[in-house]
Amino acid sequence: MSKEEFLKQLQERIRILQPSEQQDILEEYAQHIQMRMEGGLSEEEAIRDFGSLDDLAAEILEAYHISPDWQSKIKEPSAPVKEAAIQCAGWLERFWHKCQTAWGKLRKWLSGHWQNLQLRLKKQDVPEQPKPETPPKQPRPHTFWGWIKDMNRRLWGMIGALFAWAIRVAKVLCRWAWNATLLCAAVPVVCTVGFFLVCTGTLGVLLVQGYPALGLLLGSVGIVLCGCGVLVFACTLIWKKPNNNHKEVGDHA
Repeated sequence: MSKEEFLKQLQERIRILQPSEQQDILEEYAQHIQMRMEGGLSEEEAIRDFGSLDDLAAEILEAYHISPDWQSKIKEPSAPVKEAAIQCAGWLERFWHKCQTAWGKLRKWLSGHWQNLQLRLKKQDVPEQPKPETPPKQPRPHTFWGWIKDMNRRLWGMIGALFAWAIRVAKVLCRWAWNATLLCAAVPVVCTVGFFLVCTGTLGVLLVQGYPALGLLLGSVGIVLCGCGVLVFACTLIWKKPNNNHKEVGDHA
């Protein structure tokens, strides 16, 4: 056995140690071999003097309080775990390949749109040439089929106008029904606010006269405020008629 093979096998048996400690041990035994070779022994004889390689590794590990059979205690990953790890690695590789392909397509798409945008901008910079005037088209003589098409177009126009009118009527009826519902719901709230408003005034007078009515007064004021808040919120829910004046002003503008 050569010195390199001896040191390699020794490192394999003590690889549980720290890398720095392994290096120190290997350098020490390399020096011992070199010293024995200088004393007249051959390389194989110098290595043979160390005895069994397993016993030597066991002595080194015992010095570090490590069991010599540490390799048998290390559990190798089971076959399903290895297979799952291989499948996961393959999936990740395929996913990375798909990401690269998608990124390439996206870059190509963006590059094409960017080039088209640049071409459009260049075309806008060039002044447009005036188009030659075309003579006005002569009206075609009325025929039977032309009369049929004209009547068909008018009929569909009337149906569209009738449908639009029906939609407007439905909107008006829905608006009236919604506002009537809000009004009916607001009537009891208004009555309750009025009642507790009267109670608030009465309790205020009693409090001024010395009666212990502060708690009732605060409760009555709270109910009045809550009722006013409900009424204000109900006012925001009123379905108002759309103002066509703003639309007409916008159209004229």
